[in-house]
Parts: sequence; structure tokens; C-alpha cells
Amino acid sequence: MAALGHSPDFIPMTTIGDVFAAVAGKRTDLGIVPLENSLQGTVGQSLDHFQHYDVSIQAEITCRVSHALLSTADAIAAIDTVYSHPQPLAQCAAWLKAHLPQARIIPTDSTAAAAARLAGEPTAASIGHMRLAAMHNLHILASPIEDLPDNWTRFFIIGAEDTKQQTRDKTSILFTVPNRPGSLQKVLSHLAGEGINMTKLEIAAHPWREMAVRVFRGPPNATCRARNTSSF
Repeated sequence: MAALGHSPDFIPMTTIGDVFAAVAGKRTDLGIVPLENSLQGTVGQSLDHFQHYDVSIQAEITCRVSHALLSTADAIAAIDTVYSHPQPLAQCAAWLKAHLPQARIIPTDSTAAAAARLAGEPTAASIGHMRLAAMHNLHILASPIEDLPDNWTRFFIIGAEDTKQQTRDKTSILFTVPNRPGSLQKVLSHLAGEGINMTKLEIAAHPWREMAVRVFRGPPNATCRARNTSSF
């Protein structure tokens, strides 16, 4: 967490989009957004927001994720509704089926938003980090509740300005190509011809185009010098 400085002030946001907007609007210096989870894969919301906000990736961190069931109620037996972001809901699906099979499962924009909804709902619970209990005066009814213990999430630290660090060894590029045969293959062939080592490829299909995110080994200036993207 060195990229965040020695004593940062943390400001909770309701949605991933709110984090991007705060950073792009320079209301905060940095933001932390999830990119992918070891169990559920890519967090598509984060990739989508990179298209709409002018931010730069400062660093990446990987954290083990553990979930708890939180509520104003005193017992699991009182719960008939569970709120959370779709990712934690999926990561705890088997636990929910075993312990709360009749509960309504309602997705929210974030785990923070889910916890905030519990005020005035005595038969509702949320899934999120146990620290949310202290923030919202909630009881921890069960923890950990994730289905698999080896649950990790990779986060990006984003900022409004490009990082000044000289030790980075990854570059990410987001771009779109026409939704027609051979468009992506043309890009991949161009990169291979320039000797660029691609380590990850993500594709989000849209009705009229495809969005691709790629991660390369090498500092950003080296990749940018590696050539002219107009030929893509």
C-alpha cells in the first residue's frame, strides 16, 4: 500500500463509478478500484469506466478477500433479505444457499451501499468486509462466509495524473476495434511483429464494436515508442 502514501485519508464511495468520478474531478488524489477476482473473474464495471474517465493507473495491489454477513439483527434466523455487490454475492452463493435458502438476494452497486441500506431494515443483512460493521453500527452474524478460502482480488490504484515512478514493468492499453472478422487479429499480429510481450487480454463485446484491454511487460514509454497505433 506504499502507493497510497504514509497517512492517507480514506473516503468511502457508494459505487465504482463514484471513485472514477472523484479521481477524474480531482476531488481525491487517488482511488482504489477492483479489477479482477480469482473466483469470479474480471470486474466489468471497472473496465467500462476506464473508457469514460481520464485517469491513469498508478499501481496495482492484490488482497485476500474475506466476507461477513452484517445486520442490525441479532441472529441469522431473522434475515429474509440479503444485499451486496454481485461479486460478493457470487463468492458466497453456496453459503447463502445453505444458511439462508429462502432469503431474497438483491444486488447493489457496492458493499458499502449494501451496508448503508440496513438502517431501518431489521430483517435485512448485507455481505461485505467486517470493518463495515463498525462504520454502520452493525452486528457480524457470520464470518468468514466466502465459499472458497483462496479468494483474492486485484485492485488498481488510479490517479488523475500519470505516475512519476520509474520502476513500473507493466503497461495497460484500452482500445476499440470494429466488430468484424480479423480486426483483433490484425492488432495482435502488429504487436507480435514489434516484439511486444502481451501477458493478458480482456475483451468486452458490444453490439457495434469490441473493447480490448491488454497488459504488456515493459515501461509505458517503451511501449509507446514501440509504434504507431494508427495502423491498428
